[in-house]
Amino acid sequence: MAVLALLAFVVSPALMLAAIIMAIRAPGLRLRWLWCIAALIAVSQWGFDVATGTSKFVAMHGALIGSVATWHDAPSVGWTLKSAIPLGALVVIGLLWRRSKRPEDKAAQDIPPT
Repeated sequence: MAVLALLAFVVSPALMLAAIIMAIRAPGLRLRWLWCIAALIAVSQWGFDVATGTSKFVAMHGALIGSVATWHDAPSVGWTLKSAIPLGALVVIGLLWRRSKRPEDKAAQDIPPT
């Protein structure tokens, strides 16, 4: 379970970063900053306590960053890893991927920069 929590902790912000990079590099995309903010939206949350091995899932949770690591001062608690589903990043990646497959956008990508 700890490996799965660590994997979710790493993958969530990685997908957000990938979506932001795709939005910045997409040719002819309007309102890039709005696409970048949309890529940061995350829903639900899964928390994992490293010391005790307990986990908790919260379905109705919204966040702007996908993963959080928290240190608690109590010796029995230690680190807590919390990860959210990067729904905004998945939507941005999907829409930009679909947009890049259209013929009119393919022609715009073939134009060399000036």
